[in-house]
Amino acid sequence: GFQAIINAAEQILTGQASVVLCGGMEAMSMAPHVIHGLRDGAKFGRSPAMKDLLWECLTDTYSGLAMAQTAEKLGEQFDATVRITQSKSEPTILVPSTAVRTDGGVIKVFVIQDGRAMEKLIQIGDTENDLIQVKQGLTENEKVAITNVEQLFDGVSVRQ
Repeated sequence: GFQAIINAAEQILTGQASVVLCGGMEAMSMAPHVIHGLRDGAKFGRSPAMKDLLWECLTDTYSGLAMAQTAEKLGEQFDATVRITQSKSEPTILVPSTAVRTDGGVIKVFVIQDGRAMEKLIQIGDTENDLIQVKQGLTENEKVAITNVEQLFDGVSVRQ
């Protein structure tokens, strides 16, 4: 549902993706029925009119069609197609996700140099399994801390 949109926006804002296709659904199977006008009660023997909130929420009020029907109709009407392209693969730097730390929107890793943890700001790209692409900020063969990253700060001595 809405969390899918939040996750997609976060990926774009943090540089993990430039385009995201997202979707989802709420747990609407638990949606209740609504009975309007029962504040003063109902007459005995008459069944009050109920509204099914699940159906109402899944219906486009403008067209009167269900969501899926609306999407199909618009797709046919405007000849909508989806094209997914994938660029060529290029050599890249990947680090374990445990090595990446985000503080207030700043993304960083700690490079181990001469027995010290040195903070490096990075720009990240795509995620693949537990690995994160580093677009900027690291060079090949630099050693990054992958454990206890939350406890590190710039210049602290570390054991290798």
